[in-house]
Amino acid sequence: MTALRPGGVLSLVGAVGGSDVSFDAFRLVDVTLTGYSTESLDGPSLQHAIDAISEWLRSGVIVAPSRTLFALREAAAAHSALEEHRMQGRVLLVPER
Repeated sequence: MTALRPGGVLSLVGAVGGSDVSFDAFRLVDVTLTGYSTESLDGPSLQHAIDAISEWLRSGVIVAPSRTLFALREAAAAHSALEEHRMQGRVLLVPER
């Protein structure tokens, strides 16, 4: 949270912080914190959620963030591009097959 600039966005997927996470709630005044958890969903409920999100993406109700793909072997170049603020959206490292 403290690394975010004013107006920044932190998006959490899964329990990346484990079960014991704390932060200064006043930081939420300047940033957006989003998250999504499937821990309480059983198989059919999870499939329903995936189907709904997929349909929202197909129909344009929600738009996926832009992304740039780098081969995993180009991780250093991807990191440099991020540090130099040359990227917008997500940067994904893709392993070779």
